[in-house]
Amino acid sequence: MHREQKHKIPAAKDRIEFKDVIPLIKDGLDKKGTLDFEVTGQSMMPVFIPGDKIHGQRVAFEQLRCGDIVIFETQNQLTVHRIISLGNPFCVILKGDNVEKPDIPIARDNIIARISRFESGSLYIDLEIPRWQKTNGLLAKASSWELKRPHFLTRIISGTLRFFAALTNPDLADLVRRCNNKETLQKLEKEIILKLCDKEITETDKKYIGQTLRRYLDWEEFFSLIVYNNVGPIVFRNLSKVNTEDIPAWVIENLKQSYVHSFLKTAPLFYDLSQFLKEIKKNKIPVIILKGAAISEKIYGDTSLRPMEDIDILVKKEDWPSIRETLIKLGYINKENLDLLDLENLSAVAMERHISYENKNGTKLEIKFYLFSLDFPDFAHPEEYWKEAVPQKIAQVEVLTLCPEDQFLYLASRLINVGFRHLLWFCDLKEFLLYYPKIDWDRIEEKAIKRKVTTALYYTLAILKEEFHVNTIPAGTLERIRPAYLRRKLFEWFFNYKNTGFRQPAKTHLYPNPLIANCLLLGKFSLNIKDIFKMLRYTLRVIFPSQKYIAYRYKNRIPVPFLGGYGARIRLLFLNLWNMLRAPFTNP
Repeated sequence: MHREQKHKIPAAKDRIEFKDVIPLIKDGLDKKGTLDFEVTGQSMMPVFIPGDKIHGQRVAFEQLRCGDIVIFETQNQLTVHRIISLGNPFCVILKGDNVEKPDIPIARDNIIARISRFESGSLYIDLEIPRWQKTNGLLAKASSWELKRPHFLTRIISGTLRFFAALTNPDLADLVRRCNNKETLQKLEKEIILKLCDKEITETDKKYIGQTLRRYLDWEEFFSLIVYNNVGPIVFRNLSKVNTEDIPAWVIENLKQSYVHSFLKTAPLFYDLSQFLKEIKKNKIPVIILKGAAISEKIYGDTSLRPMEDIDILVKKEDWPSIRETLIKLGYINKENLDLLDLENLSAVAMERHISYENKNGTKLEIKFYLFSLDFPDFAHPEEYWKEAVPQKIAQVEVLTLCPEDQFLYLASRLINVGFRHLLWFCDLKEFLLYYPKIDWDRIEEKAIKRKVTTALYYTLAILKEEFHVNTIPAGTLERIRPAYLRRKLFEWFFNYKNTGFRQPAKTHLYPNPLIANCLLLGKFSLNIKDIFKMLRYTLRVIFPSQKYIAYRYKNRIPVPFLGGYGARIRLLFLNLWNMLRAPFTNP
């Protein structure tokens, strides 16, 4: 949502008085016909970003067109959104380009002005020229399609309209690329959150945070970034060490609730994990605990500071029957009624899968046979992980975890799965390197090269160094695993890694998951004929598994039943290909 005013936006505690300013703005528009405003929100990205100067022009309602961007009054504030429907003679439907839902219908009299031009840095764009009028019309139609019943066809149609809008208007393509620069967005809020996510904050940081809180912060944006990135507990712990007089009470209360919620979630999670580990230890069955559960106690100390939804466990295939019996004995069930080993055997190809088992307390244990989904098409022999695994006490039980090098590589490489936009995972890596200052970087390089995950590792390390200011990564490591120029350019076509670290609360038109496999293929691709055929064979088996696998995997609930059950796979394939094509023209 955008809140515009001619000069400075009021501080949060004064915004209730903004209603007194609106009549003055209307009066100024009536007298002068035009007024300038400054954008403060992100609901109209990628067209407008915070700080843009927009020029509002008073126009008669009859002159408005579908697709026009207008300033309107709602709930005692001014907002800038796009008109997507003018069909009703009494009201107008508006929607931000970067939000999911439309605004409530607005009366005609509430529209104050139409945006005729805007400035962003050195960019000056006239929205009244024919090219932009056509572009705005396409973007309005795209938003209209997004409001229809959610379906992959409507997503393709809306995506096609946005794609052609950017393709036919170089200015819009430039604006989309501009949005990839994280320095222009939420700079102050992100800077403070990053400092508040450190396990230990220095006195200098406390002083700086305290001084910064006295300046203007968009508290709604600040809080939503924290929530969407799942770092509320640690932010609350550190914020309580700073003078909170300048922080709205609702922010403190909600952050406190996030800490309480995390405690109420992780405490029973670790209790149930303890019962499971004790049970399998009686039968002398080894397992390896992964991800958050493996690091939260050791690295964070307080498990409530590191929220978790489930616990990932690596097991051996030969131990699965005994583990499955233990899960059933303890009251864990798989709601899909699938068996991990049956899926493995029916697919006839090694794939990273995990099956979730849940008990009556809501505790989820996700079991997997393979560590890296990044190991395809030749999975590394799991024995390597087991041989180098190290003992560690988790939930009061002695159990195995990955060796530090494997653990770091696993945590770092999986950030590609979320397009390098997961603050909590970056915080894990930062604290991990502080806990293991003498980690063996030569072994990490060696393992990454062997498993062909250097592309994923390189970008994670580059972001840690550039954005999170981690200075313990050797410069030589980055140089040695740096992808070749062409590979980097191809990779960055799919992911603009510069807009990283934070997941965004606003709607994103391109979620990175569909592109994971394509980016990983870039990391593994070679001109070796044997490797090419191996990769093609693996890809075909994943897209078109056996009929027995399809029948077992979906069990009378095939999403797209035509073509013998392959319809769902074909649909996903086309969606992935489409996302690949439109990636450079889409706001991430």
